[in-house]
Amino acid sequence: MLIKKSNKVFLYVILLLFYFLYSSNSFAKDLLIFEGKIVFQSQFEVGKGTDIYILNGKSGKVKRLTKTKNNEQPKWSSDGKKIAFVSTRHKDNNMEIYLMNTDGTNQRRLTYTPSIVDVLGKQKFPHLSTNFSQMPQWDNNGKNIYFSSGLPASPLQENMVNVETSQQQVILPYTERDKFYQIIPSPDKKKELRYFKYLRKMSLVDISTKSSKDIGFDAGDLPAWSKDGKKIAYLKGEIPGKALVIFDVEQNKVFELADVRRDYSDWCNSISWSPDSKHLVYACGMETGPDVSKIYILDIESGVPIKITEGSSPDWY
Repeated sequence: MLIKKSNKVFLYVILLLFYFLYSSNSFAKDLLIFEGKIVFQSQFEVGKGTDIYILNGKSGKVKRLTKTKNNEQPKWSSDGKKIAFVSTRHKDNNMEIYLMNTDGTNQRRLTYTPSIVDVLGKQKFPHLSTNFSQMPQWDNNGKNIYFSSGLPASPLQENMVNVETSQQQVILPYTERDKFYQIIPSPDKKKELRYFKYLRKMSLVDISTKSSKDIGFDAGDLPAWSKDGKKIAYLKGEIPGKALVIFDVEQNKVFELADVRRDYSDWCNSISWSPDSKHLVYACGMETGPDVSKIYILDIESGVPIKITEGSSPDWY
């Protein structure tokens, strides 16, 4: 059946409006519906620092959660009711761990991290005073948060803070670089992944037996457990080329899933799994500049990534 000319014009106008509506929205350039929600950081207002947002996978709606100075590295709690993040909002300008509800309410500071000067003395570090706490990782009970602290160009320390009392505990004190690791608990609470940042390797620890084994080398960023606890994803290699790798815990095998060497891959980081453990989200690019960081969802079966928005440090719940 032939379409009348007037109907063709009307259809063209509708399509044109649809195009401009979505092309003007940085969150909808790649139309994609997915399960769950992704929390991430972005600098949509140039010159005003980064803030934290939530992207709803079904509705495509985005909600801004923070409106203060430099907020980043958001992490969902295991029950999806809280978000831990890093902020420099305090007058001391330190990077510290904060906590908030998932709607952005009840934002409060958790850590007051002593600097390496306070720990080791001013005679040893006379010119260093600014400290930082970063890279929050929840335990599986939602009661404590692991985090790393230190000074720029200094050794790191692994700590734990209680979300109710703000009481801190040192897990691994300032020590030799080769001995430092970060803790990522498995979803089933039976295993613990230790990421040796400076050695670029990972060890898998059985909680009950305390036995451990090395499972991956040349790991360039924090690894991430799948939600079902059966797989571990991490980025292997250096800039400008990184490969996205999956370690199958049950099969004890490593699979190179995708090569992220593209025009946007000068820096890729922050892997997180979808609720059904069939997709990955990660970020590639610089925080600012012409090659601003973008967030991608990758289908594990096809290995095809789709850009969903501008930003970094995504975490999927």
